Amino acid sequence: MRRWTAPLAVLAAIAALACASPAPAQSIRPAPLTLVRPAPPAADACAEAARPAFLAGFERQLAALMSYGEAVGAYGERLADWKSRRLIELGAWTDADHGAFALALLEDERFMRFQEASMAEAEDLTEAAFAYGRAIDAEEPAAACAHARTALRAADRIVDSAAAQWAYMHARYDAEAAARGVNLE
Repeated sequence: MRRWTAPLAVLAAIAALACASPAPAQSIRPAPLTLVRPAPPAADACAEAARPAFLAGFERQLAALMSYGEAVGAYGERLADWKSRRLIELGAWTDADHGAFALALLEDERFMRFQEASMAEAEDLTEAAFAYGRAIDAEEPAAACAHARTALRAADRIVDSAAAQWAYMHARYDAEAAARGVNLE
């Protein structure tokens, strides 16, 4: 279940940002994420002929997708930390400004809608995963396959929502830099 906590990771990162100074300065912007997003299952993955192979690889595919989501979050956090540090280094922010910015994100309705979407998808993922397990236990491969596809779609939407939330946060940092007349690069 640890891997399904991705929606909470963004909130935890915000709380950490609000309570602590950014990490020591990095000389360069963090390198972009290079990990390739796992492909969705084939449209016919639950067809009788394809089903055994799909079910055999489902847990591995779900783990790969969740690992990708964790990598998106880790990169988002590194980039947010770098942007915070740059604003401070450039004299545009103080540590107090940094904390106020992070706390303001928690009051930003648009930002929080991303979080709410991620939490709803996490609930869908959990329900589908339990239904998958019950179908496997009942030796109902067609039902297991349908639940596995539902779980993968929910996990995919969690990753999309978290990525959108990070992108929104980074756009807010960029707007803050522009409003203060500094270039983060």
